[in-house]
Amino acid sequence: MKTLDVDCPRCGCGCDLQLEDDTNVVLLSCPSCSTPLVSYYGQTFQVEPSEFRYLRQRGGMREATGAVRVRQGAGVGTMQQAVLAPAVHAAGDPLLDHPVGADEILELHDELAACESIEDVLRFLG
Repeated sequence: MKTLDVDCPRCGCGCDLQLEDDTNVVLLSCPSCSTPLVSYYGQTFQVEPSEFRYLRQRGGMREATGAVRVRQGAGVGTMQQAVLAPAVHAAGDPLLDHPVGADEILELHDELAACESIEDVLRFLG
């Protein structure tokens, strides 16, 4: 039985994937946040859902039998709360009352360029 260490780059969840076959490339979803992942020769990468579907549908892939043991969970609760926050506008409604002009884009670019850290950007946007 082969064991692969898989660490989700999105949420930080760590797990051991035990496979019955000697496999070096594995497609899986993170057990914590369901992010599509590829484990490729010991390295774990997040992939877009469309890439994940393409790789699963492509010929030459087969299902592997095994088990997953979560070593450490991630603090996903905060991220889920942020994602599930209610919207302040109805779906399909415009966010602004006017189209964004080139002057506004340049002004935003200059203001963001003046930020020295991600905290400054978040304060600016907040």
